[in-house]
Amino acid sequence: MKILLVENDAGDARRVERLLRDDRSPRVVVVGTLADAMAVLSHSDFDAALVNLRLPDSQGIDTLVAIQRAMPAMPVIVLTGAEDQETSDEAIRVGAQDYLAKGALSVELLSRTIRYAVERKRIQRELADERGRLFSVLDSLPMFIYLQAPDYTIPFANRTFRELFGDIEGRPCYEVFHSRSEPCEACPTMRVQDTGEPEISEWTSAAGRAYAIYDQVFPGPNDTPLTLEVGLDITEERRAQRELVDSEARFRRVAENAPDVIWRYRVAPERGFDYVSPAVSELTGYTPEQHYADPDIERGIVHPDDQHLQDLITQLSPGEATGRRVRWMRWIHRDGRVRWIEDHYTPVYDERGRLVAVEGIARDITEQRAAQEALAESERRFREQSELLPEVVYECDVSGRITFANRVAFERFGYSERDLARGVKALDMLAPEDRDRASGNIGRILGGESIGGVEYTALAKDGSTFPVIVHSVAVLRDGEVVGLRGIIVDISEQLRAREALKTADEIVSALPTGMLIYRYREPDEIALVSGNAAAAPFVDVRSTTGRV
Repeated sequence: MKILLVENDAGDARRVERLLRDDRSPRVVVVGTLADAMAVLSHSDFDAALVNLRLPDSQGIDTLVAIQRAMPAMPVIVLTGAEDQETSDEAIRVGAQDYLAKGALSVELLSRTIRYAVERKRIQRELADERGRLFSVLDSLPMFIYLQAPDYTIPFANRTFRELFGDIEGRPCYEVFHSRSEPCEACPTMRVQDTGEPEISEWTSAAGRAYAIYDQVFPGPNDTPLTLEVGLDITEERRAQRELVDSEARFRRVAENAPDVIWRYRVAPERGFDYVSPAVSELTGYTPEQHYADPDIERGIVHPDDQHLQDLITQLSPGEATGRRVRWMRWIHRDGRVRWIEDHYTPVYDERGRLVAVEGIARDITEQRAAQEALAESERRFREQSELLPEVVYECDVSGRITFANRVAFERFGYSERDLARGVKALDMLAPEDRDRASGNIGRILGGESIGGVEYTALAKDGSTFPVIVHSVAVLRDGEVVGLRGIIVDISEQLRAREALKTADEIVSALPTGMLIYRYREPDEIALVSGNAAAAPFVDVRSTTGRV
């Protein structure tokens, strides 16, 4: 152990040095002035120092303060005379580990005092290090933390506090928080010191930030009670809570005015409805309150033939994938009317994957279903009648894919039902040279234009072609164009007849004898239809009517 002895009295210095050596202590360095002590401390470390506070160049507590500043980790023991009790007590308050009267020194006392001083200083250093680590942790926290003394001063505040409220040096809490010149009435922070019970409250700063405040008694130096206050910024949490309340209120307004039934059914721990919107009264004749009172009320509402759909809810497997499901079923109104319902529902699981509730929206689709059935019946009649027609009847979607063709279509074009299922395009049934023109016409029809019959060259599956006239119109469902519907007329015979008539006209025109063709309009009135050139001298061709 290395000891620094600061003593200007040579006799006292020799006696203390002798006692230390008798205790087999390590090397002792003796200096007689504060200046010499400071010089030695600037380049050497010591385990402890024995210091006489009355030196030629320094007197009293100033000597102790200077040495402590030079080597803060070194324990200092004050050597004093019997008349220096007041100074010795002050030295202890300033930081000396102990004091010894020179006249009462012994080997045992000196050795024990030094050992105890070194150990106490070591413990103090560890406590200071621990306190430093604690303050470092407190400074890193996102909440403000401070200690408040009974005189309203703030002996400690962490970094968050200082950033929020500025410098606290010498300022009382009521000035820091409220810019007041005197303490607040009924201060909850000070009330904790009176009651000894922790308190939780909320406080809104001048900047409008909301804080959750936690106050509790904290033991201070010399058993002085302090208040430890922790302030957690809950502004965003409170804003989120307000938004949640507003959202729930909006949901309730929507739900209570919606024509659909919005519901939540609790499966565990006890079955029952958590919520049913008022629309349920219109659809079932039973009020939400009646649903809340009877968890099995829907057993009497769901049609007997659809009860298995009601059981789907309780049969959901634990951990089954979440997501919306749909069921269609019939509800029986209290007055006996039957309504078709489309029910979209979603299972709700807890963190263990257990089914705890089911949420859903039930919609009355009675009229929609009736319209769908009427449409289906209309489609059925259309297809039956199409089979009776001698012409090709077809339907295609907006992409041009054939979705329906009557018997004549299959016979004339040579395709099969299997071909249709695999996909046949309307343009595939026309000769390549007509497809661009047909594609443009299809676009015009889908756009709402009526173009009448259009002549094309049709292409059968086997590659043969024939002339056709196609009459098409747009197919509308719920006001939306969904495809085309049309009739394809084979005009092969008409074209052949037209060609034969043209040939006959050419033959008649070439005859050397006159020929006139008339058509009867009435029993005694005829009309000239045509005549060849050789007949011109016999009739005024400008006169086309006459009487027999």
